Amino acid sequence: MDHTAREGIAGVSAWAGGGMTPPTLHTERLTLRAHCLDDFAAYAALLASDRAEFLGGKRKEQEAWAWFCIAVARWSLFGFGELMMARRDTGIAVGAVGLSKVKTSETVELAWMLFDGQEGYGFATEAAAALRDWARRTLRHLQLVSYIDSANSRSIAVAKRMGAVVDSVTSEPSASELVFVHRQVIA
Repeated sequence: MDHTAREGIAGVSAWAGGGMTPPTLHTERLTLRAHCLDDFAAYAALLASDRAEFLGGKRKEQEAWAWFCIAVARWSLFGFGELMMARRDTGIAVGAVGLSKVKTSETVELAWMLFDGQEGYGFATEAAAALRDWARRTLRHLQLVSYIDSANSRSIAVAKRMGAVVDSVTSEPSASELVFVHRQVIA
């Protein structure tokens, strides 16, 4: 498919060419890596639990499978997507962090989710900051935002720890969500 055809699909622009293999990123405590089939059980359990409240509600296994497959496919379609967060010391997956295209704009959403029992350790902040920095180095010329439900105090705290600020002008996608902008810091 040529570049012109790609632009017509959900506003994909020149900076979001597809065909990328997911990177493996390392932080002090985490490895951010491509999804594997062994990750699905924990992924589906999260989406079937009350923890999915801020992800649009509980999902049945078939819907969770669709989400999982979409997360994997984004890398080849857009050149970015979701990565699993795994502890470096044990290899156990603790959640996921990802980039996704928002509607037809040039905006890319940076989002995270943690599996049960993994909150309170700083994993979301560590992983999201690493993926944000990778995106800035690799993709360039993009605006990163995080859409966070106004009742999700833990994710709001993560965004703030990363230096994101609430965009008081933007009101989409809904009134119950805050839009946090991850501003580029120029050194």
